[in-house]
Amino acid sequence: MPARSVATLTLLPDGADAGVVAAPCWADQVANRVPPATPPNTNSSAPRAPGPAHHLSRRSLPAGFMGPAYQLASMHAIPLRVSRALPRFVPLSASELAQAQPSTVLFLGDVRVEQGPEGAAARLVQATGGTLPGRLESGAAAGQPTITARAVRGDGTVLDVSLGPLLGGVSSPPVAGVFVYGTLMHGEEREGAIRSVLPSVAPVDGWVTGALVHLGAWPGLVSGEGRVYGELFLTPELAPLLAVLDPIEDFTGFHTLPTEYVRVVLPVATVSGRVWAWGYRYVGDMTHAVPIPSGRWRDAPRRLGNARRS
Repeated sequence: MPARSVATLTLLPDGADAGVVAAPCWADQVANRVPPATPPNTNSSAPRAPGPAHHLSRRSLPAGFMGPAYQLASMHAIPLRVSRALPRFVPLSASELAQAQPSTVLFLGDVRVEQGPEGAAARLVQATGGTLPGRLESGAAAGQPTITARAVRGDGTVLDVSLGPLLGGVSSPPVAGVFVYGTLMHGEEREGAIRSVLPSVAPVDGWVTGALVHLGAWPGLVSGEGRVYGELFLTPELAPLLAVLDPIEDFTGFHTLPTEYVRVVLPVATVSGRVWAWGYRYVGDMTHAVPIPSGRWRDAPRRLGNARRS
């Protein structure tokens, strides 16, 4: 794991409890991974090779548990001057998000805003599939206690940010579903993974800005100025679906460095307008990636004889 210039420790406001979400220190905190169940009906003709091992400790849970895959083992207080070295995350309301340029928006992932008692600040709690959109400002407001959190941009960049007290009016605009562009689409070999959770939901055609590359047996969404076409599966219950898809995409959470895919929030263009949805962006090795100029996975061969998975 590469060295990091800023330790992501946490300073919690008075009254905060263990449900408050904050990024762990890479040196002092350990994320406890819940081994995901093998998704049913996922056609293993193109199995994904496991990524590099992470230093995680497992915890046992009852069968069928669908809670967060990770939980913080401990939290540590640090002087405010350390938090001020991080860019400040300023939450966006639903109306502000609708008017914002997608390139300027980033999201706190797998969180939900929980309103406190009248007159008290809201707080963040862990919630798989939940998000809090925002923008960045340099520095933190003087005199305000901050917590350190982890945010993700649409291009797959994961960064540490500082977050001040949440005002009572702050809420979490919902992400509408999951956008897929390859083997998880209707009629493709891994569609069964989605159908195990959403057996009767019809996908909506859509596209996102970027480029599509062939990685040997499946595609990857990367940065670009073109269009990548796919399908949007709409659902208000994202946690069960992401619990199945995250292991397929080798995504182990926002508190670990991504190896190949990172889950991001994408603006998906549909016939009904723009919809924000989760999707998986490829951030791995591009040495053997082959461009798919049309941006459509179905236009590409299902296997590339000379391509290999890195």
